[in-house]
Amino acid sequence: MAKQTFTTGQVLTAAQMTALQQTAMLGGAASAKTASYVLVAADAGDAITMSNAGATTITVNTGLFATGDIVTIINIGVGVCTITAGTATVTTSGSLALAQNQGGVLRFTSASAAIFLQFATPASGDIEGVTAGTGISGGGTSGTVTITNSMATAMTTKGDLIVATGSGAFVRQGVGSNNQVLMADSVEADGVKYANEATATLTTTGDTLYASAANTLARRAIGSTGQVLTVSGGVPTWVTPSTGGLAISEIATGTPSGSSLSITGLSNYDQIDFFVYSLTHTINDNLLFRINSNTGGNYAQAVMIQKGSTTDFTRGTAETSFLLTPNDAKGATQSNHVLWVRLTNCKSTGFTSAEYNHYYRDSAGGGYINMQTGTYKVAEAVSSIQLVVASGSFNGGTYVVYAG
Repeated sequence: MAKQTFTTGQVLTAAQMTALQQTAMLGGAASAKTASYVLVAADAGDAITMSNAGATTITVNTGLFATGDIVTIINIGVGVCTITAGTATVTTSGSLALAQNQGGVLRFTSASAAIFLQFATPASGDIEGVTAGTGISGGGTSGTVTITNSMATAMTTKGDLIVATGSGAFVRQGVGSNNQVLMADSVEADGVKYANEATATLTTTGDTLYASAANTLARRAIGSTGQVLTVSGGVPTWVTPSTGGLAISEIATGTPSGSSLSITGLSNYDQIDFFVYSLTHTINDNLLFRINSNTGGNYAQAVMIQKGSTTDFTRGTAETSFLLTPNDAKGATQSNHVLWVRLTNCKSTGFTSAEYNHYYRDSAGGGYINMQTGTYKVAEAVSSIQLVVASGSFNGGTYVVYAG
């Protein structure tokens, strides 16, 4: 109600009492405005409301209100309503520009000055509401606000992980089994999967791992006693080795010529047998046998020589070849040599063993039988063998090579 003057003994009506109560509660009589307005004396104790979509003003002039008078001002319009000092002075610790649903009380400290006490509004930086973002649920703009970590509630089991399925999206990756490991896999919806680690694949002592496909581990169970590991169908397989020893077959034959005979392409054989018979050569000199054309001091041999009833022995540990005629006779142009050499352990990168027998006649017609053993002391596989006459050349005979 507007400001009233009462007299002693005056009886107030119910309407007057209600208006007084409204004024005491900073309400007062409602005075609705829809356009800019200049306060008048009758507004003392009233509540002025402003409602306009555009900007408006409420102007305060001097000489209209007494000390202690109050006017409640509330802006309910979309447009900003500004309390403007006309001829009076208006101060505030808040703002004289009221946004929608803001307001306050204009209290006069004199007939020409007033203080605007703005109702509490959020200060700059105050939180006015909580909005749930990615991975969070809940939120609100008033009262007690509860937010929940959606990632945490997605996990249900010890060891679970949260995995991104795309930008701002995630799912639960359940824990794998014991000894499995997490690995990337673009085929999976979440880009990862649990797969068996090596220790999970192996179950028995002696088991081995192999790749059954690209990036795929598989277990090859231990074989039985005596079995050997080989390849079948592109994967390792335990098999029982066949019995009966090496399969020996003829791989070369021909007639020696020139000063040297060389047999090559022997790398795949573990045993090599070299035979030559009816062998003759043009000059009385030594016959030499070499491996891989090696002429270093890598041959060791022991020889027993039998001529008639005479037996002789000789040996060498750093020879440049196996010497097949280690005596003064040195063979003869008209003599027929019969020679057999066996090499074993040929494919190994360890030493190769040799044994050989040799029969020939010297220029005086004497017959010789040599029985020899030896070692090729180079840790390499045998890829070729050479029969060499120290001088002159071969002019007859036949050689045969067996290998397996």
